[in-house]
Amino acid sequence: MMMRGSFLAAKDKYEEAVRTAPNTAVSYVNLASLVLRVSKNTQEAVTLLNKAVQKDPCCIQAYILLIQVYTLMNKEQEIQDVIKKGLECAVDFDDVAEVLGYKYVIEVSSKCNAYVQELKKKKTESL
Repeated sequence: MMMRGSFLAAKDKYEEAVRTAPNTAVSYVNLASLVLRVSKNTQEAVTLLNKAVQKDPCCIQAYILLIQVYTLMNKEQEIQDVIKKGLECAVDFDDVAEVLGYKYVIEVSSKCNAYVQELKKKKTESL
């Protein structure tokens, strides 16, 4: 109950920030981050992050969180699109390193998953 009450109070504050500064992309990013962390509602987070990008097409924080959300949702094409947009908007080493870091992790993870699937297939065929 305490956690739910804290979440609702925090969500109210973030929603107030969105209402107070509706053109500030980071307000949407903060709200999306809270929603994702607490309620795990990926679709609501995506909607909020897309609003952030509409407000600021180069909001790197929105792209980084979108990469994470789309990874949770297994949306490979969307991940690649967001990585590309994130790299186009990166303004410093930290931005580039973070986006490329996610890109690398996703690529290695995909290779590992493919390898595991191949092993499972071979094991099934040998039975």
